[in-house]
Amino acid sequence: MDIIEWSKKLGNYDSTEIMNFISSLPVEAWDEFTDRQTRFPFHEQTKCVAAVFADRSDYPSIKLDTFKYTDELSKLCYPIVECFTYFYFSNPTARQFRVTTAMIVMMPPNSKIGSHSDTHPYFGEAHRLHWCLDGDYEKMDFLIAGNKIAMDKGDLIEINNRMPHEVIYKGDVPRYNLIIDFMRQ
Repeated sequence: MDIIEWSKKLGNYDSTEIMNFISSLPVEAWDEFTDRQTRFPFHEQTKCVAAVFADRSDYPSIKLDTFKYTDELSKLCYPIVECFTYFYFSNPTARQFRVTTAMIVMMPPNSKIGSHSDTHPYFGEAHRLHWCLDGDYEKMDFLIAGNKIAMDKGDLIEINNRMPHEVIYKGDVPRYNLIIDFMRQ
């Protein structure tokens, strides 16, 4: 989304329940959705568990792909959906948006996401949020246009992903963020 800032912090939310879910996942769950890593080499070191992913091949029409864990992740994302609604819309019951992407992204220890900008027109319409679930955030540099974005466990942060951004993670444990895109209906 073309927001003025590099990022906006929307709140901080307990990630215990979703981290319990993540720890219960079988190893093969991380290999169900690999499209993001294979199509975009700067994401090749990450792994994802997707709930919803926007197929933009016929943009502006968007087809929403769902996956094995869509129902469970949708329930666990409910507090974030509610937060977004109240933060952006004066009448949150109007549901003037839709979730077009929701996925858990795991960065292994000592990994990186190379510098890139999300240039597809979709990203000019979507709000991209990161919910920081777990990791050694003191050992992570999340940079947008060269500016380090402070992130702590539980933070919910909207980022301007149309600007050049990259992540350098030097932690000793995996880092887990939930990425959610919202678009107006």
